[in-house]
Amino acid sequence: MDTGAPRIIASSILQGAVVPAGTIYFTVQLDEPVRPNFTLNQFRLVAGSTLINATNIYYAANVTTITGVFAGVSPGAYTLRITSFLDAVAHPVDGERHPTNTVPSGNGTAGGNFEVDITVIDDPAPVVTGVTLDGQAWT
Repeated sequence: MDTGAPRIIASSILQGAVVPAGTIYFTVQLDEPVRPNFTLNQFRLVAGSTLINATNIYYAANVTTITGVFAGVSPGAYTLRITSFLDAVAHPVDGERHPTNTVPSGNGTAGGNFEVDITVIDDPAPVVTGVTLDGQAWT
């Protein structure tokens, strides 16, 4: 019988990450399946008092890997927040992130948000201003 809360054991974005503006894919893996009844507000970007819900959520058939998608994210400081997942017997995810390694999540008590602080930056395409080929400079 399942007596423990699920935990997040892997995260595609770790605490303190710097990611490019635009579309952000935030994937987590859990140590046991959770119920597939997600809503977009369970994956959020938080910037001060502004809450941005995921635009899509994808998950594998066994529901141990879940991806939240955020489209059109502008540069700035954000907290990625995941809330309210339940396993098959209604245990909430033990979500508090590990204080130094981000994962595995958990403080030993079921419940709690999984939060990762990130910085989103402009990531412009590189511009070639000149090339040197066989000792000859081209601009």
